[in-house]
Amino acid sequence: MSSDPLNGLQVLVTRPQPHGERLAARVQAAGGEAFVYPVIDIVPRELTPTEQNCIAELDRYSGVISVSVAASELGVEACEARWPQWPLDQTWYTVGPASGKPLEGRGLNLHIAVAGSSSETLLALPEFQADHVAGQRFLILRGKGGRELLANTLRERGAQVDFVELYTRPPAANDPACLQRFLTSSAPRVALITNGESLQQLLLQAGEGRERLLQCPVIVVSGRLADYAMQQGFTEVHTASGAHDDALLASLCSFADAAQISPQHPSQPHFSSKT
Repeated sequence: MSSDPLNGLQVLVTRPQPHGERLAARVQAAGGEAFVYPVIDIVPRELTPTEQNCIAELDRYSGVISVSVAASELGVEACEARWPQWPLDQTWYTVGPASGKPLEGRGLNLHIAVAGSSSETLLALPEFQADHVAGQRFLILRGKGGRELLANTLRERGAQVDFVELYTRPPAANDPACLQRFLTSSAPRVALITNGESLQQLLLQAGEGRERLLQCPVIVVSGRLADYAMQQGFTEVHTASGAHDDALLASLCSFADAAQISPQHPSQPHFSSKT
């Protein structure tokens, strides 16, 4: 493979900060031109007394499920503040390698669902079927107002489920000119979108450039998100093998190779200034 496989490709990075800048740096290192445009912010929230009690009684759960990178980062921080030693016989689950990364090396009994990055992936595991989860208690770490599929399905299978909602996801205050420069460029380009809420916000923030955005190729991180993108009107949707940076970079390289993009001179990343 070439040392700069993304040379000539413009990439819109919508991942929240600081993860977006780290991904953009890897795009640049591979020869691409990164437009850093996080469409949502991750804002830690103060836990309710009920949520604090869930953390205090962590040892009462047979499993803890983290559904995102932010949930893993904030969740393990909250738990370590109360639990200098982890409860025995407890398994932590994540929906993919990206969410598992912040939990590695902490002495946890960690199970990372590698074949996908969605709640559906976890629910398909043998240990989450009714004959295993009935009568068990699970704690789900997530953002405020997350999807209900995981909890509802586990309850239908006989489990007890509680939530700790660790953060909110307000729209990021971006400079619209950054997005418009990307959308109006004549260079080969692709947008990286890692969740449904980011996709919704990107469409809203595109404004009059919505139709140009829908014509832009996008790379998403799951089959469910790919289906949603096509329902919204995107005409070219590619699915990475996961949400972690390595999977996204691999998908970008495959996209650039298939598109046979002509090399360009290297450039500096574009950052969306907060308004």
